[in-house]
Amino acid sequence: MKVFRFRTVSSTQDAARKLVEKGVKEGVVVAEIQTSGRGRISRKWHSPRGGLWLSLILRPKVVPTYCLRLVLISGLAVVKAIRKVSGLNALIKWPNDVLTDGRKICGILIESETVNDLVKYVIVGIGINVNVKLEDLPPEVRAEATSLSEKLGREVSVEEVLKNLLKEFETFYKLFLKGDTGWIDEYRKVSYVLGKNVCVSSEDGSTICGSAVDIDEYGRLMLKLEDGTIKRFGYGEVTKVRI
Repeated sequence: MKVFRFRTVSSTQDAARKLVEKGVKEGVVVAEIQTSGRGRISRKWHSPRGGLWLSLILRPKVVPTYCLRLVLISGLAVVKAIRKVSGLNALIKWPNDVLTDGRKICGILIESETVNDLVKYVIVGIGINVNVKLEDLPPEVRAEATSLSEKLGREVSVEEVLKNLLKEFETFYKLFLKGDTGWIDEYRKVSYVLGKNVCVSSEDGSTICGSAVDIDEYGRLMLKLEDGTIKRFGYGEVTKVRI
């Protein structure tokens, strides 16, 4: 995929959408700084210089329910890239966060447009704190975040992370397009939540707690509740994790 590079953008998601409107089929948008980066549920994503801020423009001919799989393969690609470049034990907190030692190092955002029950395009935003200094982040973010350079005590090549991320993503994206879900086994092995008791908060404000027992073929998190029933979540946020 062609890479479009910018020094400063409001967000790579915004820049990617403008490219879509100009007719770009697929590509990668990378920026050094985002002035208005965003995460899920309209949260602000702080994006100073030193991070890897990118958005993938994709046009898979799939139904919208398959987009959750795209979030998961993106997270898996990030984990494998981080592990290869840094050796850190990165793990995925379903559905869209990558952690190391329990602290957030990457977030993923997916936005899409649907026409006639098929996805017209998908934009996957990925933000990785590569060489971000914690003092450049707001106090409330510092408490939960980290970066590759903070963990390693040295700077890491942003380009090396990007190269490995795109390589890993391409591998899993090809499987995704074929409908092959064999990658889910790899995802399970790097899950931060499976085998733990967690609480999942939904956008309607409800929270349900249980034991995270599996990820199904659609990428949904399966919780075993106290009464033994299994509830599947296609969206939501894991707010508590305990062994």
